[in-house]
Amino acid sequence: MRELHGAVFITSCQQPSFKTIRELDGAVFITSGQQPSFKTMRGLHGAVFITSGQQPSFKTMRELHGAVFITSGQQPSFKTMRGLHGAVFITSGQQPSFKTMRELHGAVFITSGQQPSFKTMRELHGAVFITSGQQPSFKTMRELHGAVFITSGQQPSFKTMRGLHGAVFITSGQQPSFKTMRGLHGAVFITSGQQPSFKTMRGLHGAVFITSGQQPSSRPKGSYMGQYLSQVVSNHPSRPKGSYMGQYLSQAVSNLTFKTKRELHGAVFITSGQQPSFKTKRELHGAVFITSGQ
Repeated sequence: MRELHGAVFITSCQQPSFKTIRELDGAVFITSGQQPSFKTMRGLHGAVFITSGQQPSFKTMRELHGAVFITSGQQPSFKTMRGLHGAVFITSGQQPSFKTMRELHGAVFITSGQQPSFKTMRELHGAVFITSGQQPSFKTMRELHGAVFITSGQQPSFKTMRGLHGAVFITSGQQPSFKTMRGLHGAVFITSGQQPSFKTMRGLHGAVFITSGQQPSSRPKGSYMGQYLSQVVSNHPSRPKGSYMGQYLSQAVSNLTFKTKRELHGAVFITSGQQPSFKTKRELHGAVFITSGQ
């Protein structure tokens, strides 16, 4: 198959099995059956998979830029993913399990199920996780620049975070617990839940904490700030019935306590609660505290 641009496959049977697909740009697969099995995919830019069946199993995926997977079934299992820039996964099922992910820039995961478990994540720039389920558990995160976590569930637990520049955490649940944070420049925490507890913070330059919780001790349940941020995923069709992120910023619990703070340059704390209590403050240059509380 060469130069079959914009091909559309609409079927209730099994999709075709392609040995070699080249220059099938903008292909659309709409089916209630099993998705195709590709041995080699090259030049299939902007492919769209809309299905209620099982997603395809790819042995080698190269240059599948902007692929879109919209399904109520199981997401694909990728052995090797390279050059799948801007991939979009919209599903109510289980997210994929990736053994090796490289060059999956701008990936978007919108799901009401469980987020994927990544053994090794490299060069997943600008990844977006929008979910009402549990956030992923990362053993090693490198070069996940600009990652966005929008969830009403529990935030991820990171053992080692390096190179996660500009990460954004928008949640009404509990913020993550970091053992070691290095190179998380410009991190943004927007939450109505509990802020993270940091044992050691280094290299968290320009961190931004926007919350309606109290700094640092916990607030009673039921306290809330009201409308502050826009509704992001509250009415998303993939969210289960009854799941609720709140309107804008709501239902605060508590904020963070720092045992040791070093190299937190330009940190910004915007809150209606009490400001944090620091045991040790070093190199907190240009910190900004904007609050209506104490």
